Amino acid sequence: MRRAICRQSRVRINPQQPAGATAALSIFSPAVRHSREGDNAMQYMLLCYANEQQWDSLPNDLTENIMQEIDGIVQDIVRSGHFRAAGRLQPIASSATVREQNGKLLTTDGPLAETKEQLGGYYLIECETHEEALGIARRIAGARPGGTIELRPLRPTFRG
Repeated sequence: MRRAICRQSRVRINPQQPAGATAALSIFSPAVRHSREGDNAMQYMLLCYANEQQWDSLPNDLTENIMQEIDGIVQDIVRSGHFRAAGRLQPIASSATVREQNGKLLTTDGPLAETKEQLGGYYLIECETHEEALGIARRIAGARPGGTIELRPLRPTFRG
């Protein structure tokens, strides 16, 4: 049986909310499982994109319902043993980009590129097949009106 540790904190989800308005945000960290020799499980990153302005313009009761639905889906993923990690990103206005150019490091405020949809978070899952991972991505995308989920398998990394 896999064990999940829940960390919960009170955070402001929408900057337009009054200063005292908060919502609970849970991040689950399951026990680490190292793949065994012959184990076919592969890790996938589900990158969640949405239009920040559209999301911020939705009524609060709708966004709360969407987040509750997504929380239920994530709980199912945790129970199924596929969940490895997740995170929700701050708005793009808080981002910075660091790049190397001609041997120098350049830092700029803002995202790497101006786009219609922004990366808002991720899920890291582990599945036996690509189709299984696509099924999980479809469940999350179906709960996010106008959102996009990009599914990308992780490359194996060096293990020392």
